[in-house]
Amino acid sequence: MLDAANGQLAFESIGVTISPTLTRDAFLATTWGAAAEHWVTNEPWHSWRLAEVAPSNGIDLIVVLFFHEQTLRSVELCHSDPKFGTSWEDHSMEKEMARKDSHDAWLAACIGEARKFDWGEVFSAYDQKAGNSGIVIKYVEGAE
Repeated sequence: MLDAANGQLAFESIGVTISPTLTRDAFLATTWGAAAEHWVTNEPWHSWRLAEVAPSNGIDLIVVLFFHEQTLRSVELCHSDPKFGTSWEDHSMEKEMARKDSHDAWLAACIGEARKFDWGEVFSAYDQKAGNSGIVIKYVEGAE
């Protein structure tokens, strides 16, 4: 669940809480951070994908955290249901738009219609170049 008041993401069923103040070292010191898969390494930028999907509001989310040095800059979420496709062989624009609709519904259930906050901003989008949709949570540096 995403908290509109402070930008914190909490996935209680897998024991994960992500706040805008989470540092890279603190993330890697958690059991779930240590188990995460390196996603993109381009120092000082580095991202990790959580090993487990994160159930939230009835959907399973893939979670990727993006750090610049020690600072958490963003988190990307993607509904992982196989009905949206599992490879390029079964990919379609229709499925990606349905995934985006599920992202929009998840955001509305968590935070209503607001998308800009003191701690950062949130958006759901389809990326034409990548061919996928996702939720992006961008944190303002120094947000509490």
